[in-house]
This record gives sequence, C-alpha cells and structure tokens, in this order.
Amino acid sequence: MKEILKTIELEGGYVNNPNDPGGETKFGISKRWNPTVDVKNLTKEQAIEIYRVKYWNPLKLDTYTCIQFRWKLFDIAVNLGADDAVAFLKKIKNKDTVKGVKELMKLQVTKHVRVCQKDAKQIIFLMGKMNRALEDGEDLVQPKT
Repeated sequence: MKEILKTIELEGGYVNNPNDPGGETKFGISKRWNPTVDVKNLTKEQAIEIYRVKYWNPLKLDTYTCIQFRWKLFDIAVNLGADDAVAFLKKIKNKDTVKGVKELMKLQVTKHVRVCQKDAKQIIFLMGKMNRALEDGEDLVQPKT
C-alpha cells in the first residue's frame, strides 16, 4: 500500500514537540489520538495497521480508482482528522480525479490557515503544513527519477 507508505515517509520518525497538540508522535501516529500505543517503540508495520483500521477502511479508500485522490484523502485524514476528510469530500465536485485532488489541496490549505488564526502557537508548523497540503501525490503515478 504505497499511499500509506508515502504518508509515513512525509510524517517521519519520532518527535515530541511541546508545541504539537498531538504530543509524542512517530510515523504520524500521535499519543494524543492513540493513548494506548507505545509511540516511541512503534514499528512501521504497526503504524500501517493503525492507519488501515482508523483511516483507510472507514473512509473506504479502496473504492477510489485514482491513486492520487485516494492518497490525498487519506493524507488529509491523517493530517487533519477523518472528520475533516469526510467534510472535504462532501464539498468537492470532482471526486476520484486529479482535479478533485486540486480541490482537496485548496480546502487543506484553507484549514491550516484557519488553525493558525485560532491558535498562534501553531504558526511554527504552517510552512510544513502548507508544503504537505500542496503535495499532489503525482510521484505515486510517476515515480521520481
């Protein structure tokens, strides 16, 4: 499942930034949202399984044929929460298309700006969040050379 692996790569390894509301995090799995998980010792395989159970399966991502769309929706769920991913999905016109990916990107950027407007401490994460929001998953179709 290369979509999940892409998100794990973007999320990176273990961090415990006091300004991050998720707290202790590894591969994008945070202690706040997964209080029973030993985040520090989490393996990639365990992270993949958590992602499948909490995000991939509930969002029925296997029903989408456009790999970029599937990944973007999954990545939004991981980054902002499954509720936001579902809400975004309801707002877009071009589901399961590359055009739909662009619509999701716009909603993601807007959400990150709003988060920073509500909580100024989150501004330190904004550039990284913007870079992530502008990631379209094209490398899943055309691997980087």
